[in-house]
Amino acid sequence: MKRSITYVAKLRTVFEEYYSQMQHCLQRLATLDKQVESLAQSESYRAAVGVLRCFRGIDTLTAITLLTEIFEFGRFDSPRALMAYLGVTPSEDSSGECRRTGGITKTGNRRVRRILTETGWHYRHPHRVGKALKARRQDQPAWAVDLADRAAVRLYRRYRHLIERGKAAHTAVMAVVRELAGFLWAMLRQLQRQTQAQQT
Repeated sequence: MKRSITYVAKLRTVFEEYYSQMQHCLQRLATLDKQVESLAQSESYRAAVGVLRCFRGIDTLTAITLLTEIFEFGRFDSPRALMAYLGVTPSEDSSGECRRTGGITKTGNRRVRRILTETGWHYRHPHRVGKALKARRQDQPAWAVDLADRAAVRLYRRYRHLIERGKAAHTAVMAVVRELAGFLWAMLRQLQRQTQAQQT
């Protein structure tokens, strides 16, 4: 009986230690979330974060990660240049007239490629504007909402088309990610043009 009580006491001590660590991690996470939110609301990022959050699957953390990792979307002359930088374009092994394409190149920024892949899975489902997305779009320009809607419709159709052709789900999602990168490029370039027009 004494051994049993000692065993239970030790288990309680271990549980309390783990629980304390978990609470510490949750508090740290909440603090970091507040810092990210504060950065997103700063003058440098507010407008860009706002329009990016119009897309399905993109909220503040994803938007700020994209902006801080890529830094300046304007340095890419075309959507294809951004796709190549992210490593989401198919690899190619060509010799003479023979041309073979393989998996994605996986060059460039791995972190951005990972979060875009997570975002890409949202486009497996038909486009619909839920409460969370509607709230994120509040007070955003009509052109940004329209572009995000067109992206959602296009990317869902792309996913379904590839699945119906017998492609694996992860292959279809990577094709969606590739096109999503193009829409992101278009969104931020349009924001840049709008900002420049307002300043002149």
